[in-house]
Amino acid sequence: MKRIAIILTLCSIIGTGKNIFGQQATVMYFMKDNPLQHNFNPAFQPERNFYFGFPVLSSLNISAGNNSLIFADVFYGRTIDGKKQTVSFLHPEVKGGVDNFLNSLRKNTRFYAEFSATLLSFGLRHNKSYYTFDVSTRAEGQFMLPESVPALFFRGVEDKEGETEFNLRSLSFSATAYTQIALGSSYNYDKQWNFGAKLKILLGHANLDGYCGDMSLKVSKERWLLQGESSLYGTVPGLEFKKKDDYTFDGMSFDGGNKSLFSGVGLAGDLGATFNFFESLRFSASVVDIGFIHWNKNIHKTNKENDFEFEGITYDINNDSIDYWEEYRNMLEGMYVVERDPKSYSTMLTAKIYAGAEYSILKDRLGFGLLSKTYIAKKEWFQDFIVSVNYRPFRPLAVSANYSLLNGKWSNIGFGMNVNAGPVNLFVCADNIPLKFAKGGGMMIPTNTKMTSVSFGINFMFGREKTDAE
Repeated sequence: MKRIAIILTLCSIIGTGKNIFGQQATVMYFMKDNPLQHNFNPAFQPERNFYFGFPVLSSLNISAGNNSLIFADVFYGRTIDGKKQTVSFLHPEVKGGVDNFLNSLRKNTRFYAEFSATLLSFGLRHNKSYYTFDVSTRAEGQFMLPESVPALFFRGVEDKEGETEFNLRSLSFSATAYTQIALGSSYNYDKQWNFGAKLKILLGHANLDGYCGDMSLKVSKERWLLQGESSLYGTVPGLEFKKKDDYTFDGMSFDGGNKSLFSGVGLAGDLGATFNFFESLRFSASVVDIGFIHWNKNIHKTNKENDFEFEGITYDINNDSIDYWEEYRNMLEGMYVVERDPKSYSTMLTAKIYAGAEYSILKDRLGFGLLSKTYIAKKEWFQDFIVSVNYRPFRPLAVSANYSLLNGKWSNIGFGMNVNAGPVNLFVCADNIPLKFAKGGGMMIPTNTKMTSVSFGINFMFGREKTDAE
């Protein structure tokens, strides 16, 4: 019964993290003939003098995954009664399954899904400067799970006599949709240095966002005490937080409220630079998506104002008409109070830091790249390292393959192809391509992949800057 209580409790206090993630497949980073390379570093200048994107199809990006678990951490192949079966880590035939599962989790496991599409995009060169403009739409969601939650559920309390405290501060969920209008400029200072900057106007459509402040769960034989701060914000067309007469939270409805297309506005920026140490070696660095969205329409907010304390249930075997859970259900329902006059709030984009180097040989036909990318989200750092081989056999074709160190493991292969057929540019790129699959439920399931990112686009390019050799 206590475990049932804690499941219900945790479901009732999940908030949302104030961060927005978004990315293109990073195998594109060293594709010099790709006109959208400046999305990683605003100092990158396209080789063509002018380009414009096919509406909506200029760049499509889909990403999903997590930073801890692969399929093989959760499901195992076993032969039971002479039949091959796929069972979970909780099955008695899986020895040490729970320990293996918990050991696979990071301090905070982030599950996420992202989608973006470029609606309008073009760029042009003027003397030593290059100007870019694009309009894109994005939808992103994430769920952050601290390791303490599954540890409590699957291992319970190790100190049977004392009180154990579980930190729930990072438990979160978020979802955001917005449109981005970006104007960029890069300047070729000399033969060695390029500098670039990009300004982004953000038009927010919808957001669910909140936080768990100092939320903690104290567990002992005598009681389970959930205490601390937690809030849930929301601004979604049609969203309404329902409340009882005493303003305690009574669920959500999407049938009322303001249905305006835009609920917020914000600003963001990119900064970048490149340095050619000598003709065959180029260094690059950038900070991308430094900014926020301020939400000020159709705001709803609920705050945790009361603690929840579970002290067990005493059963009366002579009376089966008592609802033993009613007292605790009322406490759970009364934990959150809907704010009567909620104020506007802001959400931060996740800043991304890129630092790369590429050494080219064979007149730039073959390049070897090294890239570090770091995400900074709610004081949490997520860092990846990538080694890349970039082959440009002739001007219309470029292919790139990379090998990534994600979450401490070198086990992720990416591949991309960039084709310039006359004025038409076509690219297809993917990070962390699944290579090993298992059959399950009539589907092919990737067994060793935590995340994947796919980018596709069609653009039109004209003119080419002449080199000194020409």
